[in-house]
Amino acid sequence: MNEVDFLLVNDFSSLKLRDQMRVKELGPHQPKDIKIVQPTKVCNRVFNPNLFETVEWLTVSVSKHSLHCFYCLLFGTDDAKWSKNGFKDLVHVKQSIGTHGSSKAHVNNAVKYHTFGLDLDLDREDTAAQFNLGHRITTMSYHNERVRKNRHVLCNVIECILFCGTHGLDLYGHEEGDLSGNRGIFLDLLHRDANTDRILSDHLQSATVATYTSKIIQNELLDCIFKIYHEELNKDIHSAKFLSVQVDEATDVGHFSQFAIILRYIKDGKPVERFLKFFEAEDRTQSGLVSTLREALEPFSVEEKLIAQTYDGAAVMSGRVSGVQAQMRQFFPNAVLVHCHAHPLTFVLKQACSGISDCRIFFANAAGFSAFFAHSTERMDVLRRFCDRNISRLSETRRNYQSLPIKTVFTCKGEIQLCLQEILSEHWDDDTTREACGLLNVLKSDTFLFFLDFFNKMFSHVDVLQVILQHGSTTPLEAQQALDAFKTAVEEIGNSISVPSTSQTTEEQATKRRRHDNTREIAAKEACDIIVHQIVDRFSEQNKISTLSIVDPSRFQDYQTWFPSALWDSISNTESYSVLPKMKLQTELEILYSNETFKSAQCGTMQGLYSTLRDYKLDTTFTRVCRILEIALTTPIASVETEQSSSTLNRIKAFSRSKIGRERLDVLAFMSVHKDVIDNIPNFVNRIMDAFAETEERRADFLFE
Repeated sequence: MNEVDFLLVNDFSSLKLRDQMRVKELGPHQPKDIKIVQPTKVCNRVFNPNLFETVEWLTVSVSKHSLHCFYCLLFGTDDAKWSKNGFKDLVHVKQSIGTHGSSKAHVNNAVKYHTFGLDLDLDREDTAAQFNLGHRITTMSYHNERVRKNRHVLCNVIECILFCGTHGLDLYGHEEGDLSGNRGIFLDLLHRDANTDRILSDHLQSATVATYTSKIIQNELLDCIFKIYHEELNKDIHSAKFLSVQVDEATDVGHFSQFAIILRYIKDGKPVERFLKFFEAEDRTQSGLVSTLREALEPFSVEEKLIAQTYDGAAVMSGRVSGVQAQMRQFFPNAVLVHCHAHPLTFVLKQACSGISDCRIFFANAAGFSAFFAHSTERMDVLRRFCDRNISRLSETRRNYQSLPIKTVFTCKGEIQLCLQEILSEHWDDDTTREACGLLNVLKSDTFLFFLDFFNKMFSHVDVLQVILQHGSTTPLEAQQALDAFKTAVEEIGNSISVPSTSQTTEEQATKRRRHDNTREIAAKEACDIIVHQIVDRFSEQNKISTLSIVDPSRFQDYQTWFPSALWDSISNTESYSVLPKMKLQTELEILYSNETFKSAQCGTMQGLYSTLRDYKLDTTFTRVCRILEIALTTPIASVETEQSSSTLNRIKAFSRSKIGRERLDVLAFMSVHKDVIDNIPNFVNRIMDAFAETEERRADFLFE
């Protein structure tokens, strides 16, 4: 409306009052990319758009490639060269600008322009404009009231979707008609809210087109929810200095392989792990998986930030030469491989539990107690009369591998024995009687009781280690310290076992010993040796984590006496830490080691030290130390969050809804895993409604004027 070409066709004086005010509000049209060229005998003269910055009234005609005076174009002048016709002499443009700007007609038009509308009285000068304004206000009020009702209804719909999503509940019902007895949780929640909400109730009863409850609308709202989440995720990653990625595989109920991607970074001084997406790998080769991972990370531009990648021990993922981690290093050079600590721990325990004959027999007998009681409610009722605990089923998929059932049998062995004797004294079926008799004999066996005591001690340490490895805020150094403590505890258990002497054995005892693999003491000691050996072997690649101990607060007292020069050299030569000067690191560390403030209880861990530096606003002083702490906190030690996502996958993609789409699966998984994130996103529901209104043309209005 403020362009020269428009004003040449539409005289300013003939425009409506509100249009005239709009033209003045917009001001002169001054495009910075305009190109006006005037050929001359010497060279081509080109118009300089910088003149717009010094000449406020200057404007141009895009079609005529001519210069105009905006004031004179609006209010008219005898000098048509600067109003209607336009000025094209670029050779003398500066001189002509000065002459025209000093003319009386131009000055009068400038006064008219700047004072236009200041004393406007709509009641007196423009009754039509006043009527139009009042009509517009009335229309706007009606529109905004309609928007308020629509957003109120849509807000209820979104809240119901969020409730179902955060609790892993299905949105669909078996039959969603008004007379159906199984409309689904989503519709039942919505109609329950309508009982106390007049606006929602009227909408559900009267709406025939835009009900906002269809599957199409649900999918669109879910897309908007995931869009807002990704916007927040992008902001967090953009502000984070480092990032790590975790990937693990799970199989859904439809027997499709799904890979979960988790991102880990520091937010507000603490490490957080965020679900990114599931993906089905059509190409399961190393190159195909790398391509899919890069595609998932591409929107976040993390080439320099990605410092760690965590997978399980599968060769296709963790292979040193051609595995996924090796190929990812070609694109993300700082992304160091960190094996998931929890996976090797499972293999360590399985090796000790199944590789020795006596141990294997013990676990087979122990499994009999779980099977005997867990498969029969009647037997379980008898057990409850003697014991207030249930014996859960054994599960090799659990990280602590048979810990809970073993500890239950150890704690309640007397009560279980009384329960079995009670069953044998009553009239039960033959299978129950036979199994109860066998288990009672097992429970009286010295060998079984020996291994029950042995593995109860072992699993006590396993449970402690497992809690540390599965905690999301555990740093690699803390995990390494926990592994060392576990290894020491296992060695102590092994040293406490006394092996019977074989020097004074009869020929019959020697023959019996040759017939059996080992005595129970030798078998238990061998199990301890295997666990220690497996811990050392399977976690040998984690030795590089020891360099992070240079900022371990628990060692500051020792470092004050002798400076850790070897760790200092190793850290300084590591690419991820090499941005800051080497001497600056030494200075920071020496001050850190000698200051009593950083040896307090609140600084006892890396997280505590990092939080203290931030709280005291010393993160800009100890820049290199904070850099090392941030890398340590960002580096994951286990793919626990991906395991949680896999569990969520099995809850959401159940047998009754096995054909759920991947996009819908991703957002439902996000809502189920990150309930706390949803609560902390500012104006989450309002932003969802705005995104929903802007995605396409809607029959209902959702945006205020």
